[in-house]
Amino acid sequence: MFCRKTRKPITPRAAEDGSEAGFRPLQMVWIAILAVALAPFLMACGGSDSPSGPATGTLAVEMKDAPIDEVSEINVYIVGLTVKPVDGPVDVIASEIGLVDLLELQTTTELLAVVNLEPGAYTFIQVDLDQDRSNVVEIDSGLEQPLQIPSEEIKVVGGGFEVFPGDTTRLTLDFDANRSLLKLGNGDWLLEPLILLENVVIEE
Repeated sequence: MFCRKTRKPITPRAAEDGSEAGFRPLQMVWIAILAVALAPFLMACGGSDSPSGPATGTLAVEMKDAPIDEVSEINVYIVGLTVKPVDGPVDVIASEIGLVDLLELQTTTELLAVVNLEPGAYTFIQVDLDQDRSNVVEIDSGLEQPLQIPSEEIKVVGGGFEVFPGDTTRLTLDFDANRSLLKLGNGDWLLEPLILLENVVIEE
């Protein structure tokens, strides 16, 4: 009498790393799904040829002053601010800023303008004044006197700076009134402005 042997179910052979070979097709499916899901993140991390960052940087200009004894106010009317890129023409970046009392800037700074500029190097910044709308107030008499300003376009000494994409370049201008203001023999007041670039800070 012959007996029929019953074959045992064949179990998947274990792989060398401990995983079972029979599950490899399913693992491949999950790997493909993960690859599709992560593709946008991988592309973002890897970067692309198309520009995605800010196209311009920001320039913030502020001004301060040194103390002086003979007058209580030095009011200068700022018509505008002008900059000169290294590879471009001069550009007026702000206009009609208005009347600024320089002596109020002895203990603080005043923000003159915040503008967007093309990134790059700039050779100077210039402060444009209006003599007819500027004046001083004398301490002794308390009177408001006209202010003569021979040159109404004042290039800032050491005024070179650079603007970076997405960052803010903050310029602090020091208007040295003590060295700029002169009382003439006839009692008139003369302003020969000396403006220094005191500080440049790059804010990310």
